[in-house]
Amino acid sequence: MKSKPVVPPIYMSATYKFDTSDDLIDVVQNRTGFIYSRWDNPTVMEVEKTLASMEGYDHALGFGSGMAAITNSIMAFTNQESRIIAIREVYGGTHEFLFSFLPTLGIDIITKKLRWSTTPVCLLIRIMTLQKGKCAVSAE
Repeated sequence: MKSKPVVPPIYMSATYKFDTSDDLIDVVQNRTGFIYSRWDNPTVMEVEKTLASMEGYDHALGFGSGMAAITNSIMAFTNQESRIIAIREVYGGTHEFLFSFLPTLGIDIITKKLRWSTTPVCLLIRIMTLQKGKCAVSAE
């Protein structure tokens, strides 16, 4: 192809079909295509490639929701010996994940100091300013 679209197309297919079972096996084993859009699709791959390039990285990850990004980020860097320092005023789904789910995996959650936060903080509209390990909270 000698040209490409100025704006990449959006692929809205949720599932993909295969001509043969060998084609499906090839995609599963070698990642040479797509199976299900929530796992991977051409639109998300284009966004990841573009973001990585814009930020100066080789790779980037795109997620279908903020909770998917939060959950994956935390789970990628924690284990049973981990201790997460968080504030209580985070998004409700994040709060549930941090304070109800992670302790069942043996991950300790501490709420004394700020280390993990989303800002602005959801419905509370509290803006957090990080300054050398300190947290300033305002009602702006």
